[in-house]
Amino acid sequence: MSISFFKEHPFIRFLLPLIAGIVSMYYFNLPLQISFGILLVFAITFYGFYAIQLSYRWHYLKGIAVTGFIYSIGLLLTGNQLTNHIGYFNNEKDVLWFVGKITTVPIEKEKNLKAEVQVQSQLVGNEWKVQDAKLLVLLEKDSAASNLTAGQRLLFKTQISKKLQGTNPFGFDYQKYLSLKQIESTIYLKSGEWNVIHDKPTGLVQRALNIRIYLLSIFEQAGIQGDELAVISALTLGYKDKMEASIKNAYSGAGATHVLAVSGLHVGIIYMILGLLLSWMHYFNKNPRIKYFIIIVGLWLYALLTGLPPSVCRASTMFTFVLMGNLIGKRVNFYNSLTASAFFLLLINPLWLFDIGFQLSYIAVAGIVYFHPKIYGLWYIKNKVSDHIWSLTAVSLAAQLVTTPLSIYYFHQFPLYFWLSNIVVVFAATILINLAILLLFVSKIPFLIQGIGFVLKYILLFTNGFVEWINTLPMARITNIPLNGYALFLLYALIAFITAWILTRQYRFIMASLIVLLMWTIDFTYSKIQLHNSASICVYQVRNQSAIQFIHGNSSWWFTSKDPISDSYTTKFVADANFFWGTQKNSYYLLERLDTIFSEGPIYYESGFWKFENVKGMFVGSGIPNYLSLTDSLKLDLLLVTGKPSYGISEFSPKLIFSQVVIDGSVPAWQTNQWVLKDTKSNVYLTNEMGAFIMHTP
Repeated sequence: MSISFFKEHPFIRFLLPLIAGIVSMYYFNLPLQISFGILLVFAITFYGFYAIQLSYRWHYLKGIAVTGFIYSIGLLLTGNQLTNHIGYFNNEKDVLWFVGKITTVPIEKEKNLKAEVQVQSQLVGNEWKVQDAKLLVLLEKDSAASNLTAGQRLLFKTQISKKLQGTNPFGFDYQKYLSLKQIESTIYLKSGEWNVIHDKPTGLVQRALNIRIYLLSIFEQAGIQGDELAVISALTLGYKDKMEASIKNAYSGAGATHVLAVSGLHVGIIYMILGLLLSWMHYFNKNPRIKYFIIIVGLWLYALLTGLPPSVCRASTMFTFVLMGNLIGKRVNFYNSLTASAFFLLLINPLWLFDIGFQLSYIAVAGIVYFHPKIYGLWYIKNKVSDHIWSLTAVSLAAQLVTTPLSIYYFHQFPLYFWLSNIVVVFAATILINLAILLLFVSKIPFLIQGIGFVLKYILLFTNGFVEWINTLPMARITNIPLNGYALFLLYALIAFITAWILTRQYRFIMASLIVLLMWTIDFTYSKIQLHNSASICVYQVRNQSAIQFIHGNSSWWFTSKDPISDSYTTKFVADANFFWGTQKNSYYLLERLDTIFSEGPIYYESGFWKFENVKGMFVGSGIPNYLSLTDSLKLDLLLVTGKPSYGISEFSPKLIFSQVVIDGSVPAWQTNQWVLKDTKSNVYLTNEMGAFIMHTP
């Protein structure tokens, strides 16, 4: 990038060091004292350089000081967000009293209701102390819990556990998800453990969320139900709690998930609607500033109704920057507005940087703005309808080009018919949003609400049916695509170099592309060699189940409590694990039927005892036979405790020694202590607290 580029887009110079500071703190967890020291050093340097007159050739020192100052701000902001805010308690067995405000609309689940609560104060002794923390609260289902709304204040008593449920090395990381939302812990409240102390909702956001629930009820009054209600709720108001996994998977397989996530597309449509509704104003007032101000207010009111997700905040902030430029009579640079919106949003909440939707939305908008005119210009079409279809296709291709690497990195799949689904779905979404807004405006007129509801319902039926049809096409999507962080970087570098060659036709960019491909090939080959020579034992964390995998190269041996063929959850879990480890040849055994002797490759099993490579161990659990009367001296590497064994470690011979005891998620909490002896040196690992246990064998 040239110096002139940064002069034209000054906020890029601010955004990059801020991101660097956020990433540094998130991954390396630097002490806040060091972060503050760095901030102080660069602040003094920054002030010193501006207080003295430097010659032109030394002006870059001012830039270094500014960059370091913003970098340290990123460190401090992120460190503050990651700090645990729950305090004033001695241990996890203490029952504590709190006052907190419900910040989300309670969601009804099968067995409970779920809501986020912002703790405001905590009883310490006989005095209430100010508190600032967020809890995920599960409430026992009853009539009182069902009537709760966002913004109400609760008085409740509970135990706070710092330990979140452990995770596995693949799939959805729930603990990370909670930490990014700054949720300190998950608690469960039974009936009688809480009371409403302030019934009227407080707070602008909470009131807006309750209004959203009322607006959703209007869709139901119009006769929209099931998947159609779920899609229109997500499409217009960002409410996804009514959406079943089947319809989510259908849109994901068609490459149209972004339509269900309220983002720049939806804000852009609202922007156009507001502009159209206010177009009459120029007849009475030649000064458009009032119009721009009303549009800004309208966009942020819509953002409030959707719950202020990062994608809507990003789009609303970007449009606000553009409109503010128009208000003051300045020509606004789009890329500068885009980076400025990201900069200010990350100042508010630096953890939004790690939100997948935040990342995809920003890179998609930048890609559309840059690549759409270049792709669209490749084909000139005279017919207006065909030209409009080609323009939509060009938008889809531009967005897919820049988001594909990131999508594969996170989801490991690629929808082949995205270009076809996006033409129909984006066009349908535009019509649906307009009709939905019209429906909300005429909701008090019975015949209109039924008529518009009828049209909406059948457009939704067509759209959902089309998406499901896309998924039935041959090779609708390629799945199980491996892509690590290094390969992700190389893929974006390859896209950049090929684009540069197309635009400039310079030979050096072709050479750079070939070097990137060579580096990718080396990385792929090295990974395959490592996989072939690796051997590992993994005891997974699965609630109330057992899943243990012995991995050697591309082969593995599974020991589970449920059949991976007949049980759907176990089937998916095993498939995800096999993809993560790259295993292709897999054998499966049920733990309750391990009454035989078998030997396959590097693994040998006999009546509870096993040997894998040079690691020796033992299974303990209900239905697994063991030699409890063993009197010979024997030292084993691993004791794997599963299920509900009818005995404890004290019943083993003292001559039987274990280097490591691993207790998986199938063992009830009350039985855990039976496998921990205070007078032994055995190292105990609990998967439900520490996550999956992984041992790489020599």
